Amino acid sequence: MVTVALLIFDARTPFFDSFRYSISNINLPFYRVLDWPFKAKDFVGNYWPNQELLDKFDRLQSENKMLHAKVQKYDALALEKQRLTRLLSAREAKSDEQMMLGRVVRVELNDDADQRYVIDRGQSEGVYLSQPAIDDLGVIGQVSFVGSTFSVVTLITDSSHALPVQLQRNGIRMIARGQGDDLRLNLPFLSFQTDIREGDVLVTSGLGDVFPPGYRVGEVTSVVADTGEAFKQAFVRPYSNIGMLKEVLLLGTAESVRASKRKSSEIYSERRE
Repeated sequence: MVTVALLIFDARTPFFDSFRYSISNINLPFYRVLDWPFKAKDFVGNYWPNQELLDKFDRLQSENKMLHAKVQKYDALALEKQRLTRLLSAREAKSDEQMMLGRVVRVELNDDADQRYVIDRGQSEGVYLSQPAIDDLGVIGQVSFVGSTFSVVTLITDSSHALPVQLQRNGIRMIARGQGDDLRLNLPFLSFQTDIREGDVLVTSGLGDVFPPGYRVGEVTSVVADTGEAFKQAFVRPYSNIGMLKEVLLLGTAESVRASKRKSSEIYSERRE
């Protein structure tokens, strides 16, 4: 009866509000202490590493590494596509010339003399001796050995190579010799009256019936005129990045050369008649 009376009295009057507020403040520390196990459980569940999360993290790391590796491969493929596109553009620009694409399989660049490439094209594909080789930037060299399935290209920078060239500006003809340096050619035995300057562009002259005329060779970087010598000389930087090529273009085929010789012979015979 007393309890019922107190409940009715508390519900109808605010007499016990201050007492109830004081009791709740006293109980607050106990509530916090009793809540610690639940907080500890949440911490362990949310922050403490578990095997499932570790496995997922390791899997994501592995996938990330594989994606990076694929991106590197795609970058390499994109660069190769750009090189092939430039080579094809060079081929289209000289549509009157027959061309064959060869891939470099070995590089022989010795600073003392030898400058050669070995390519994956040989006699079975129609490669012949002295066949000229170019890339999208300019002249590279010419075939010096032909095997059944491979060939050797002697580069224009080889110390034994001499290339007939002419100045694009005024048509003066000269010989560009290799020095065993893939970054420089030499123009020796120039008379002091030769009109040649730094920045002049050299192209093939067509003399010797090896390289067709008009293909870019390089740019004159310096002219040395020593008054104590009988001649002056100049140095040329090749346009082609000879030391870093992966593909080359071979101009013409053996059949096209034979056809050209037959045509020349026919013309000569007609003139004699």
